[in-house]
Amino acid sequence: MGSGEIVPTNLSDFLRAIPYEIKGQWFFQKTVYLDGYSFSNCRFDNCTIFISRGIFRLINCYALNCMFFYTDEARNVARLFAGMHVPVGSVPLNPSLRPINNADGTFTIDNLDA
Repeated sequence: MGSGEIVPTNLSDFLRAIPYEIKGQWFFQKTVYLDGYSFSNCRFDNCTIFISRGIFRLINCYALNCMFFYTDEARNVARLFAGMHVPVGSVPLNPSLRPINNADGTFTIDNLDA
């Protein structure tokens, strides 16, 4: 690293250091990749939103009628959440986000099972 360069030491410092900041934009029927961006006061209507690493910020934003796609590291987190917090039979959930439920009551989350 060059002299005078700030090196984030934890995740919150890293997120504050995200270089691409988008403010006050309206996204309508767009494909949006969240990773690497900080969105503030933005609105997403009928968008297709991709999250792969989970390194982004959404501050005071709206997302209405959007489709979310989780890949890579973010997919594992989404699948864990789905398996632990979404009761079976409640809100419809993209099947690719569900963990694999094994016969013995355990579950599997692995990028290789995609």
